[in-house]
Amino acid sequence: MSKRMAMTVAIGLLMAGVGARIAGDEKEDAVKMDMKLLQGDWVMQSFESNGKPIAAEQAMKIKLTINGDRYSVDIGERKIELTFKIDPSKKPKTMDFAMAQGEEKAVTLGIYEVSGDTFKVCRAVEAGKDRPSDFSTKEGSGTALASYKRAK
Repeated sequence: MSKRMAMTVAIGLLMAGVGARIAGDEKEDAVKMDMKLLQGDWVMQSFESNGKPIAAEQAMKIKLTINGDRYSVDIGERKIELTFKIDPSKKPKTMDFAMAQGEEKAVTLGIYEVSGDTFKVCRAVEAGKDRPSDFSTKEGSGTALASYKRAK
């Protein structure tokens, strides 16, 4: 290999590495930005599972608190504690939930949107099921859709 060709290959590899680093930084920045938007207290506005909605009055009694990567749902008589990871670089943005079940973690896959005081999440209701591809549920779909407003 000539010196010129070796230099061209070296420069190409260097540029590829820089490009990958920039893409990685952009994804990391997007994660930080969305994580910041998600933090705080939320009040459920609507909820449906497998195409069946619950009454708005019942939904609005359900509270969500996001603190770091902790996702706590207060249903009144019980509280559900999860951890989550997001990837805002995907279309739609993805959110993976983990919940301890004894010695093991059950992971459910979801998608989300967050904008200002509105947060929407659609996820599989059981571990091991496919990630939803849109923000809807149908009878037998195995998905749940929740919409929240930031608590005042």
